[in-house]
Amino acid sequence: MKPATKTIICAICLITAVLTCQSSAQHSDIKYSMGCSFEKQLILKMTEKNGINPEYNHYRMTSRQRFINGTITYRDNSSFTMKLGQTDLETHSSEGETTEFDARQCIGFELSQLVQATSLKDNLWFNFTFNYMTFSTDEAMTTATAKNSFNSGGKVDITWEETILAATAVFNDEDYNFFIGLHYADTAISQDRALASQTISSKFKPDDLFGIHAGLTHALIEDLIASFDVTILNETSIKLALLYTF
Repeated sequence: MKPATKTIICAICLITAVLTCQSSAQHSDIKYSMGCSFEKQLILKMTEKNGINPEYNHYRMTSRQRFINGTITYRDNSSFTMKLGQTDLETHSSEGETTEFDARQCIGFELSQLVQATSLKDNLWFNFTFNYMTFSTDEAMTTATAKNSFNSGGKVDITWEETILAATAVFNDEDYNFFIGLHYADTAISQDRALASQTISSKFKPDDLFGIHAGLTHALIEDLIASFDVTILNETSIKLALLYTF
């Protein structure tokens, strides 16, 4: 079963469970939101195993991810978000070869739980989130030649699966929320390179799993919220998002 198919099935099960458990709740307890987000992943360092050139197995990945998001929130604390969008990918090997992959559809979801720390401070909350995203692409173009002038060649198929866990402290200040915390991201990339005589399968794993996640949200107008956040250490990325609540 393909990762995207597994994600869709999992998302449908989660949505069904949420709606079933909350079917008896008052309508005012549930809020619906729509929004969009853009994330630029500037640096993600990864190591390839079983690649075509084992001596050059260190890679730097960059990508741009664009999503349309639909969110169900229960009592302002628990939320489920479905993400549909498009992402591209660019890989840079330690050998000097750069490969660009065409933009492809991606799918994911997010679970979030807010807990108020009333015993510490009235405007302090803790937010715990789980994210999953996947996409596959097979259209690639080599745009920079390797140091030894050897082009790896072959048709390349890549499947990207990303799992993120985050725990942040959220500080509320009227129309602004500031947050900072720990970020765990496990990105697994599977690659099949089809050559004339054989297919070489390899996997990429991130060099670092833990990082720092920080940012802020601001209410532009009633029910319209803008957010900006950055992640450093395990990766370098920035994200902008807008969310409107009905």
